[in-house]
Amino acid sequence: MNRYFLIVSQYRHTYYSFVCKVPNNIAVYKSKLLAVVEELEKYKRGPDDTREIHYGDLDFLLEENKEIFYRYNINDIGDIYILNHESINRLKEEAFHYELQSYKDSRRYISEAVLTDISNHHSKEKIREIIQSNFEIA
Repeated sequence: MNRYFLIVSQYRHTYYSFVCKVPNNIAVYKSKLLAVVEELEKYKRGPDDTREIHYGDLDFLLEENKEIFYRYNINDIGDIYILNHESINRLKEEAFHYELQSYKDSRRYISEAVLTDISNHHSKEKIREIIQSNFEIA
C-alpha cells in the first residue's frame, strides 16, 4: 500500500502544498525530509542569513527508533508543515485548506516590498524543484 505525505511551505501570506509518495525505506524518507527542510530554509532565508538550520519537530526523527507521526511543524522564516497519511484524498483536503488560507490572506493589501520579497524567497516553481529533487510528487 502506498503511503503519502503533504508538505506545505508557508512564507508571509503564501502557502504551497505538494502531495508526495513516501519511499518504502523509512530511513531514506527521514533523511530526504531533513534535506528538503534544509534546502527550503536556506532558500527562504537568503544567502546572507547564516543561522544554524532548525529542524523543528523533525529533530525527533534523528533518533533511530522513532515512529513517523501524523504532523510535523518547522517554524523558521516561513513555516513548513509535513502531514503523513495513507489516504491521498485526506491530504488533498488538507492542501485545499492551505490554498484557501493563501487566497484569503492575499485578498488584503500587500505592499510592493512584500510581493518582491515573496518572489525572491518563495517561488512556487523553486519550492516544487526542491521537493521534486528528493520525492516523487503524486
